[in-house]
Parts: sequence; C-alpha cells; structure tokens
Amino acid sequence: MTAAALVLCLGAAATTPAAAAAAAVGAPYNAFTVNQTTSVPVVLDSTTTTSMEAGNSWGDDLRLTATLADGTRMAVSALPPVGQRFTPGTYAVGNGIDSTHAAASVDGPTYTCSTTGGVLTVLEVGRSDEGRITSFAGDFDQSCDYGVGRQSGQIRWNSAVGYAGFRGARAQFPAQPILEGPGTPITLSVTALGTHPLSPTSAHISGDSLGSFAIKVDTCAGRTLQTGDSCTISVAMTPMAFGPISASLELSTADGVTTYLPLDGTGEASSRGTLHPVEAQRVLDTRRGTGGRLGPLGAGQTMTLAVGGVGGIPPTNVAGVVLNMTVTQPSASGYLTVYPADRPRAVVSSLNFQPGKTVANLVTVPVSADGKVKITNSSGSTHVIADLLGFYTSSSALAASVGTGSQYQTLTPRRIFDSRQFQPLHPQEVLRIDVDWFHPELNAAVTGIVVNLTATSPDAPGYLTVWDGAGRVPATSTLNFASRETVANLAVVRLSRGANGVPMIGIANSSGAYVHVLVDLVGVYEQSGGTGLRYRGVSPRRIVDTRSGLGGVSPALPSQGTRSFTAPATTMTQDTVALIGNLTAAKPTASTYLTAWSTGTSRPDVSTLNAGAGTIVANAVMAPLGSDARFNLYNNRGSTPTLVDVMGTMEFYPPRSAGSTAASQQLHTYDWTPWLVTPRRL
Repeated sequence: MTAAALVLCLGAAATTPAAAAAAAVGAPYNAFTVNQTTSVPVVLDSTTTTSMEAGNSWGDDLRLTATLADGTRMAVSALPPVGQRFTPGTYAVGNGIDSTHAAASVDGPTYTCSTTGGVLTVLEVGRSDEGRITSFAGDFDQSCDYGVGRQSGQIRWNSAVGYAGFRGARAQFPAQPILEGPGTPITLSVTALGTHPLSPTSAHISGDSLGSFAIKVDTCAGRTLQTGDSCTISVAMTPMAFGPISASLELSTADGVTTYLPLDGTGEASSRGTLHPVEAQRVLDTRRGTGGRLGPLGAGQTMTLAVGGVGGIPPTNVAGVVLNMTVTQPSASGYLTVYPADRPRAVVSSLNFQPGKTVANLVTVPVSADGKVKITNSSGSTHVIADLLGFYTSSSALAASVGTGSQYQTLTPRRIFDSRQFQPLHPQEVLRIDVDWFHPELNAAVTGIVVNLTATSPDAPGYLTVWDGAGRVPATSTLNFASRETVANLAVVRLSRGANGVPMIGIANSSGAYVHVLVDLVGVYEQSGGTGLRYRGVSPRRIVDTRSGLGGVSPALPSQGTRSFTAPATTMTQDTVALIGNLTAAKPTASTYLTAWSTGTSRPDVSTLNAGAGTIVANAVMAPLGSDARFNLYNNRGSTPTLVDVMGTMEFYPPRSAGSTAASQQLHTYDWTPWLVTPRRL
C-alpha cells in the first residue's frame, strides 16, 4: 500500500495566506501531519494553505480544518475517552471512543481510517480558566482496516512542541509484463518541512506487493535535510502478479518520523517464451554455401550459424530457435551437437548418423545473445542442412514488432493419421489434414501443432515435407528415409486455414517411393490468452544414459519394459511441466520403438522413436512430466540402451512465482484435443 505525510498548519479560528516557498515557521506551532499507507505525502501549513480554522465544540473535542489552494478541505479530530479530559500521557485508540479508548481521525479525500487499534500520545495540554483547551500537542499511530494499512501523525495547536514531515508524490508505473524487468526506474523526490531538520536513516519497500518493486538509488539515507531541502529515491518495478499492484516506499528518520510514498503499477500478460512459427526455410546447406559454409563439416570441426536477423528471425531478444537438422553423405558413423554459440559444447547429441545415410532430426536450441548457434561434427565428414521452422522470444520487447507469439498445450498423444488403414502415399503425392476443434474461438486461436511423423515400409529412398498446407510445397525436408526402413521425426508445423476456416497442415511425399505415413499429434500452439506453457532454454546436458547408469537405470531398457526417470532439479523450476530434448536408442538388440510419456497416466498407443537392430537413432522429444517430476520410457522389443539429452523446458504460465493459482482463475483453460481430423488426399 502507500502512504501520506500531510502537514496542516492550523490557527484557532484564523485565516492565513499561502506562502510562496517553504520556510520554517515560528512558535506557537499550528500543524497537523499524517502518514498513511494509501495516500500521497503532502504538507499543509501556513506556507501551503489558503486558510485554516480550529475549534473545540464541546469539552476536549478538537476539530481542525484546512483549506487547500484547490478548495479541498481536510479536517482532523482528537477526542479523549468518555468522561475524561486530556492530560499528558498515552491513550489507547480504537474504532470510536469509550471509557478506555480515545480517538484520532482525519477527514478528507483518501485519508480515511477505520481504526483497529493504536495509541495517541499527548505531549502538551494548555487550558483557559474555564477549562477549555488553549494549546495541544499529540502524536498518534494506529492501524486501519479495509486495506488502508497504517496511519500516524502529529497534532500541534498553539503548541511550543515542534513538528516535521515530508512532502512527496505518488509513483504510477506504466503497465509491464509480469516477471520481466526491472523496467525504467521512477525517481521520487521528498522535501522536508516543519520546525526542525529531518535525517533519513533508511528506505525500504513495504505493502502487499513489495516483491514487485526495488530501490535502485537512494540519495536520502545519511543526509540531514533542513526545511525546504529535498532528496530522491529511484524505484523500479518487476511485476510479480497480474492486475493492479501496489506497495509503499517507506522512509524513516532518526527522530522517528516515517513517511510512505505510494507505488502503483499493473502486471500484464507476457509474451516471453512464446513461439513464432515461420514459413519453413533453408538457412544452412553446406552443399551450396547457404549459411556461410561451402563444403562438408569434418571430424571434430565446429561451424557457427547465424540465425538472428535471418529468415525473419529478430536479431535480439530471441531465446531459442526450432531447426530441422539434416546430414547427408556422411563418410562415417557419428553425431552432430547443436548448441548456443556463447556456451561451451556439452556432451550431447542432436542428430546421429551412419555412413552414406541421409538423416534428419528436429532440434530446439537456445541461441547466443547475438543470435548464433554452433554445430560440431563428432567424426568423419558430412554435409549439414538446417531448415528454420520458428523461434521463441526471450522477452516481451518484440511484441510490438512480431506479435505476442503462441504458447504450448500438451495433449495425450494420439494417432490422427495412419495410411496403413488405406494405402501408402504415392510418389509425389500431397496429403492435407484438417484439424478441427469445432469451436470458432479455438480454431482461430490455434497457430501450430507438434506431430511425430513416421515413415514406414518405403520401397525406395526419399523424404517427406510437412508444412502448413498452403500454396506450393516448400523446398525443405522434414523426414528422410531409406528403402524398407521405419523412421520418425518430431515436427513443429505452422497451421493455415482452408476455405472453410478449419486449420490444416500438408504432407508431401517428395520422392519416387511408395511410403506409409503415420502422424501422432503431441501438442498444440495457440494464442487464446489462457493458461499454457512457455519455453525456457537451458544449457544442453545429458540426464539419462543407461549404458553408464546415469538416470538410475542400467544397462538398457528391457523388452516390453517401462522405466521411470526423474528430471534433475538443476534443470527444473517450480513451473516446469515438460522437457524438450533428444531421445536416442543406441544399438538395440532388435528392431523396436520407444514411447515417452508422463508418470501418473496410461501409456499412449503411439511411438516416439523407431530404431532398427544395431543402429543408433535419435529423435526429438517433448516429454511431459508427472506431478512427481518424472517421465516414463517404454521399449517395445529387445534390449535398448537409451540416452536422453535436454535442451530446454516448457514452463507453466502464469508462473507460480506470480501467484499462478489466483492468476489462473483470471485466465481461460480450454480442452485442446481436436474433435475431428480429416485427411484429404490429392
């Protein structure tokens, strides 16, 4: 909450002109100060008011009224307990007076207080021969109900006891995305007024949303401020919750004066970690010199690929990119590692290959601050191809130029197309799949889907291309296959809209082979403005390797066996819902498939990775975690040594650190499982 320091200079039934500048006033003193955690600190005395009146209507009832330059009137009242008269000493105050409680109250805009308890300390009381009060000095400090917080102040009427207070202003911060910041600081100035100097000792943030504000520069602490002197404190905001947030800059002095400066702002939805799908485009091809390198990548060699500022990717504020990586014409077995250019290479694999085979794999990788990734080849030489599919933002700074992006929704994986139920895709055939939620709002909100694409039983080598289904097939590849093999690849696919407004994707068999195609729906990207998942890049690391026992299982996944693995705490936050990484089968003893899914749920009837006996095969995975931060892996046949490398996570939004339980109640939660999937073979 916020506070006010109000100084009202009051004379008994007197009127005084406002002074042009702050100056010390002489005794006897007529003043009233108030510090309240919901109002701005102002000073009203003989230098700042146009008129003030004082009087007591009966007994020891005091009421002092001041008129400000804008005509606003404010009043203060002090009343002793019922049946008593004020004498120097300390009185308990409450919500109204009785035989044991006094009262101190302020009447005026934003200065109300429903008292729940406190004290009134009377320092001076003078009386006439008739017993009426002729002078008074008292200090009060009380708690207020209804979110007001605290109210304290000093009352001086024809008194020899001095007073002091600060004048300041409210800080209104512009709306800012939650958990992003700090924003541009606001500098708050306070001016000392009254009869004696003030020496600020400390300043801190207090109130309901104190975690959303931070002091950056304090020029007040340690100074002695004479009347009219000012000092400044700069405060920055990082909203930790949705909606209006408020706190106070609390400034204390050596002689016990405490002033509160109101801090107000608004936390709004962030676009950090959202995906911006782009039209698939080739950004690296060492066969042709695309991407800055001409010629294969040799054993142990590393190349740098600039993705920031390329193909519609912003040059800055990019957290990670989605690439479909392909190797072709490798001379030996090996693997590629793709990693941020400003971090050391980790012992992980992004794509595994064998001599002479063309292999593709989806890679989601963080980028360096200048928008670059590095690619290292472990052995042999190979040409490298990269197709850019999208990027994740690291802040909301790009929202004005590229929009808010899309957040992710995990689904129970389900098979939405299986050509084995019909006939294989013919050479050069194009398949379009409508994905319909039967809800105009949801159909309009969905921007992309994540599918696991599997090619099986091809009668010749070839490749498949998955895209949004609009226009011509792009000159990119999603999955490469050899004759009579089963191979899978994860794909992040931007959606387009057909003539009926239903979202769709396209799958093209860009080869001379007949091939069966399976499509498993894994997740959805959408812009509903509700709850969802956001990307967080992490330094690539291996978390499971059954060959060495890393992850707690050794030496392999058994045939038709399920094992559970715990995501390391160093990779997680309290909001982590899924892992983004690479799943590798290393020389299974039989042709098999692996399935990844969260603990606490039934195993879905889909495959995550397909591997032939004796091969090393990797496939991208978005592995959801159970409430115990664990995921399951199932191996269908043989004994399969298994590796899991992590390159990122998906985090729940709004974050728990932003009070997500309450914030989620303000946001919609939808069922993102499509109602109808319709393949259209052309």
